[in-house]
Amino acid sequence: MLPELPLLAWLRRRLAEEGVGEGAHGGAPLREDALFSVTLVVPSGLCPLPDLRTDFLQSCFYWHRPEQQHGVVGLGEAVRCVATGESRFADLKQQFAQLDSNWHKVGEAMPIAAMTGYAFDATDTDGDGLWQGFPNALLYVPELVMEQRGQRTTLTLTVRLGGKAWQEVLVRWRELVAGLDVGWVERMRYPPLRMVGIATLHPPYVSSSQQDWFSLVNQAKAAIHNGELHKLVVARRTRQPLLPGVDAAVLMRRMQQHYPSCTLLAVSFGTSWLLAATPERLVSLRDGRVSCDALAGTIARKPGRANFPARMREAEHPPVIAAIRQALTKVCSEVSVGQQMQTLSLPHLQHLWTEISGKALPGIRVLDLLECLHPTPAINGFPAAPARQWLRTHGNHQRGWYSGGVGWLRHNGEGELSVLLRCALLQDGEAHLFAGAGIVADSDPQQEWDETELKLDTLRRLLDAGN
Repeated sequence: MLPELPLLAWLRRRLAEEGVGEGAHGGAPLREDALFSVTLVVPSGLCPLPDLRTDFLQSCFYWHRPEQQHGVVGLGEAVRCVATGESRFADLKQQFAQLDSNWHKVGEAMPIAAMTGYAFDATDTDGDGLWQGFPNALLYVPELVMEQRGQRTTLTLTVRLGGKAWQEVLVRWRELVAGLDVGWVERMRYPPLRMVGIATLHPPYVSSSQQDWFSLVNQAKAAIHNGELHKLVVARRTRQPLLPGVDAAVLMRRMQQHYPSCTLLAVSFGTSWLLAATPERLVSLRDGRVSCDALAGTIARKPGRANFPARMREAEHPPVIAAIRQALTKVCSEVSVGQQMQTLSLPHLQHLWTEISGKALPGIRVLDLLECLHPTPAINGFPAAPARQWLRTHGNHQRGWYSGGVGWLRHNGEGELSVLLRCALLQDGEAHLFAGAGIVADSDPQQEWDETELKLDTLRRLLDAGN
């Protein structure tokens, strides 16, 4: 028997008020394969969000923008859609439209309906098994979604009926709600963590070969000098053992404290956890307005004025702006580029950043935007198609979801997607870390190696921070 906690008591009362219960379908007849959701506004005194626990559920989604006081948690799976290949985003869009056409909703309008995530490459088949459990492209409807925006919190519970008895559904919903633990504010009250230098890392940690990296960069430069390409983004992977007591929950708490301006992400579909503190928003769509981040060019953060090399200001960043702007002209009636090449400052790193926005054409949804934007030159190269082909044929390891993306969407097509950068895949007692660098004609392999080391160090520090 579940304890009648205050949130559970409130849920029982509100479901009864909405007419949801034994023998009731919210007042509408439903097919057995239909989806049914109820969305409720949670009273201000009952606003917990689930603590990030590795043993809670097989499917967990966590999205947090601390500085904007916006967070989303999804637990369980009511239904999932998967796709692969060049048409994967169009396939997901079609599958979601079919779901939405047979979806009965009770309560608040336009809650978050589904989560999505996808690999960098449409043809990635996870040949080395590292990304087992992470489909190439996924869209799924959680059983429970809690969204907190400022002081307002909503709770959405969803079921695919499939012949289930309502008593069974209600028991499941109560189990999910009972799992909601310490509130957001409480988790932010943990004492600050001591950050340590890389020299104090507990060995061993394993990194990709510097010699192999130099070879890869030189091959990329040769392709650029041959006139095939203007820019290529190559990636490397490193791994290190997890220290005792460091898990997904600990790492996420540290990310919250040290990267509040980033989008913090955690996704799990089994025993592995993918976590990220990414500075790059691929796209957001809200009230008809589209916003994208053009992010390319990275240097160490030092006192004084940021001094980005000319190759970043002239060869790396402009193609990203141009490609995003061109892509948006297909789906927007207005496109504007903000003040170019602003400096986005994070702990230890600085990036060149430009915001690009537009007014979405009627009927455009966030999945349409994903289809025309991914991959940008910031993670792939330029021109897009030959860059993708070069990466597939020149031995760069399968990236899985690194430099792919994760996000959420509403029933009306609004949503937000983030590029998966500064991410760690926690698996079998190890942390797999990823970093990439944009290669142009005058790139120096040693400098590009140093740039990837800077990016990897942002996560190494968190993995080794004192408790």
